[in-house]
Amino acid sequence: MRSSATAEDTASASFAGMNETFLNERSESAVVDAVRRCWASLFGARTIFYRAKRGLDQAGMDIAVVVQRQIASTRAGVMFTVDPAAGREDRLVIEGSFGLGESVVSGSVSPDRYVVDKESLRILAREVRRKELVVEGVPEAGGTVVRAARADEAETPTLDDREVHELAELGRRIENHYGAPQDTEWAYDHEGRVWMLQSRPVTTLAASEEPAPSPDQTGRVLLRGLGAAPGSASGRARVVATLAEAGDLSDADVLVAHMTTPD
Repeated sequence: MRSSATAEDTASASFAGMNETFLNERSESAVVDAVRRCWASLFGARTIFYRAKRGLDQAGMDIAVVVQRQIASTRAGVMFTVDPAAGREDRLVIEGSFGLGESVVSGSVSPDRYVVDKESLRILAREVRRKELVVEGVPEAGGTVVRAARADEAETPTLDDREVHELAELGRRIENHYGAPQDTEWAYDHEGRVWMLQSRPVTTLAASEEPAPSPDQTGRVLLRGLGAAPGSASGRARVVATLAEAGDLSDADVLVAHMTTPD
């Protein structure tokens, strides 16, 4: 069960992860309960706060719940039909990990990353990262469980070249169908079949600009991390461990966190 709100992921706002999603609900009563909880998430604190910040009408919002077949995926993730961080419309970016895609969408793992030329489908870059967690469905009881990744999963590439090309070709077709850059979710099942689970507009494509000149002096790099937003900036690094600490952030701060969540 996943939400589809009337203002969800328009060209100017993204509600990705704001409303609740429930996976692997197996009984009729569990499905009905999950639908109700999905509806109720429209009025959760983080969703109300986000609508207020975006100037959206609180009373005029409606939410539908999409009930989909659960894919028992061996690998899953997301695909952007553009490169949002670099502002490149001539590239696709694929991220994935083992198990269900919840680990990638929630930010609980550092997924493998593949950058593909949209015209030729040539793989321009690949990053195989250490994936420490796997989210799986519980076959009989329903719901999901999080386990530690096995040794053969943690540093093994999620996709081979053929699968990267297969996903990239699907990404091109989806973008052509909707006529705009798309943020999609995908999954491979135990039989090696690929499933496209969701598609929504990309809302974070940076405007293309001339690159800034390199500074005259550069310092030694002390730490590196994964960028959560496009572009470059400088400021005071603020390490945030809890949601409460995030309330003190200013526009001049650079947020540093173990992971980013919708909150």
